[in-house]
Amino acid sequence: MNKLCKYPGCLNLETKNGYCEIHQIIGNKIEMQNKINKEKYNQKKLNGMHSNIQYRQNDIYRRSPIWQNIRKIILSKQKECQKCGSSENLEIHHVVPPKGDRDLFYNFSNLIVLCSNCHSKITAYQNGVGGIKIKKLKF
Repeated sequence: MNKLCKYPGCLNLETKNGYCEIHQIIGNKIEMQNKINKEKYNQKKLNGMHSNIQYRQNDIYRRSPIWQNIRKIILSKQKECQKCGSSENLEIHHVVPPKGDRDLFYNFSNLIVLCSNCHSKITAYQNGVGGIKIKKLKF
């Protein structure tokens, strides 16, 4: 039984890969793009899982009174994002992700102040899902 071409709105019968002769080239491109998108999605999903594991490893330190004090000290001294200069929604960023390393988590020289927007972009870059590099910080 012959099926219709997979191209939206086409009423021709499929010949190969689910597309008619007219839409064969376009169909191949669509299939290739879908394959690339699926690979990118799977990679992002894997990177997200990896970053969630790292986040959980640091969670015990993040909840500690030591971290709360360090955070207050840093935010009282640095009142703007070291990337863009914004003074809104400031957060503390670990330059080198501690991945459960207590000493690295609390190390002042590994901490910078970023706004939530820059923080999410830099973290995305570190996790391999786009974002921006940490460079040209405002000191």
